[in-house]
Amino acid sequence: MTLFDAYPYSFYPIPTLTAFLVVVICLVVVLCLIMVSLARKASEKQNKKQLVLLAINFLMLGLGLALVAVPTSLALLRAATGNTTNIIYGIPIGGTNQIYWSNIAYALIVVSSICILLFDKELFGHRSLFGRFQYIMFTVYFAGAVIFGIWSIYIGIVEFPTTLESLPTVPGILFILLNIFPWLVLYIYARKDLRSIQKEKSLYVLGFRLIKDSGIIMTVSYVLYLIEGLIVDPNVYSVFDVIIIAFYIGAAILLYIGFRMPNWFKNRYMARGYTTD
Repeated sequence: MTLFDAYPYSFYPIPTLTAFLVVVICLVVVLCLIMVSLARKASEKQNKKQLVLLAINFLMLGLGLALVAVPTSLALLRAATGNTTNIIYGIPIGGTNQIYWSNIAYALIVVSSICILLFDKELFGHRSLFGRFQYIMFTVYFAGAVIFGIWSIYIGIVEFPTTLESLPTVPGILFILLNIFPWLVLYIYARKDLRSIQKEKSLYVLGFRLIKDSGIIMTVSYVLYLIEGLIVDPNVYSVFDVIIIAFYIGAAILLYIGFRMPNWFKNRYMARGYTTD
């Protein structure tokens, strides 16, 4: 993300900045509730590994976005009152050094996507995701994730204080690719499995449809993030951020309901004639 002025988020119009902060807070709350529900369900033996991976995914995503909310809140405070604090530029890590909030958030979001890729492997374990290239694909992905994490932290400490740019073009593209890939895999394989199932009024089928939809929604959100990087108008740019976070909320809820199948959801659709087989 390119920061256009003397402090983070100063280019946002106040109404859009407020909307962005509200949707970020809403997403963090939703993710926390989902994580707690998944963690409680993981105490059961069935699907324990998948539930744990999803819980960690939502935890990392929630922590990352909570960090984003810090400079957002401080920017809104500065815009409203003129007061600010040096904390807006990052977390102090010794001496005069700081690491910018978003650079930690980027690394945590990639960790959340690693969990989604491992979840894909567990969910579709009856088949090899990439055939004989599976080992190579996973190795390349994890290597890219490690490189990005180190790179993002380096940018947040060394480059951001002088450039006010938390994610330049090349690491930004790597960030998008690392996050699109697991969600696109989730969508593709859920779609393939749905094609092989004939039953219509089945909770199992309905759950897979929601999982498939979550994959495509999250993939689209990162495509929007890529498009956002080409926008120079701050007003349009800031609206994109709000839309992307709203997509995150939708995808998280669909994935949770589709996989977890809470009782209120099952009861509602069983009343409409859906079966549990």
